[in-house]
Amino acid sequence: MAASIRGAMTGVHRLALAGAILTAACSGTSDATTNQHDTDASVAETGSHDEAGLCVPWTCAQLKAECGSAPDGCGGKVSCGNCPSGQACGGGGPNQCGTGACTPKTCAQLGALCGYASDGCGTVIDCGVCAAPDSCGGEGVMNQCGCTPWTCAALGANCGTAPDGCGGVIDCGTCPGGQTCGGEGTNQCGDATCTPKTCAQLGAGCGVVSDMCSKAIGCGECTAPQVCGGQGMPNQCACPIKTCDQLGAACGKVATGCGDDLDCGACPSGTTCGVGGVANQCGSECKPGDPQSKGCGNCGTSKRVCGAGGVWGEWGACEGSGPCSPGAVQDCMCSTQTSTVCCGDQHCGNDCQWGACGLKPGKECDWKAGDHWRCCGTNSWQYCLSSCTWSSACASGCNCGC
Repeated sequence: MAASIRGAMTGVHRLALAGAILTAACSGTSDATTNQHDTDASVAETGSHDEAGLCVPWTCAQLKAECGSAPDGCGGKVSCGNCPSGQACGGGGPNQCGTGACTPKTCAQLGALCGYASDGCGTVIDCGVCAAPDSCGGEGVMNQCGCTPWTCAALGANCGTAPDGCGGVIDCGTCPGGQTCGGEGTNQCGDATCTPKTCAQLGAGCGVVSDMCSKAIGCGECTAPQVCGGQGMPNQCACPIKTCDQLGAACGKVATGCGDDLDCGACPSGTTCGVGGVANQCGSECKPGDPQSKGCGNCGTSKRVCGAGGVWGEWGACEGSGPCSPGAVQDCMCSTQTSTVCCGDQHCGNDCQWGACGLKPGKECDWKAGDHWRCCGTNSWQYCLSSCTWSSACASGCNCGC
């Protein structure tokens, strides 16, 4: 029962995989090189694990990092000190002291959707958290949100339907004659009577939960901009948590998209927030002829040039913008009969392009308005139902070998 409740009550809230993207973002003089040792601060690493399976954070020495901060491979960060006078961290490569130029990268440029990541110079940036039940690294990819579904065996469930911990539903079979599912605990066969709970009784405002007897029940959807699990709490509607690094803001106040502003602080001495028309970025005026670019739209780029008098010109049009924003999801495999049924979805990748359409978790087939069938033996076939699952019975027909 404990194993069943673990995955079924509110969807599995998984632990984040340790680690972050440590990507070089530097260009400059010849000393701005990247170390190529087995373990260094320019490559993606995760901490080692002890005999108990606990993550052991990397040290600066193991990362070969001599300055700044770096992800420690266990979801935290490690501070590696300062550079000598006249040198800058990142000037000799990620977390290396040197005199070369280093341009830090943002979460968007790194393609990091969550967790800590290195900016490629000498600073760790916070790329946010995932909406439950997703977790950072949940499918084994660092700095990417994902979720690995539970199985009936993992839940200890031997009957009924149960949440798979990733927003889907799994079918765990039926009970022997004379027994009922839930009679011996959640998704357990037994002789006792089980009274199912409602979403309200379970305190679930969205998503899929177990009724604590034998069924997975839907508790509705959230109203935008809120999402289910938006602040890491499974089955609760909330606005996603945003960080200044995730929003690409270095100073000032920036809109979170949920009706409030996030304060990203002040600029270092000698620089001003928003100078030259670059919102939420610290800087000073420019040298005539210097070019500058910024991200815009969906993975697009806008450019401008510093004009006479050291004043930036107007930003150009946004070029190369894609059709979607990274992490977005849209329905596909949609067909209509009496109502619209969408059996699949597709995800927007880090390149701002839609990925291939695939079946949603727990779905088996594309309904196609009731006109999708397959053979299930000689002279027999079965139809894809509007639930996007195959019918349990095979019907006689002459399109399968007769």
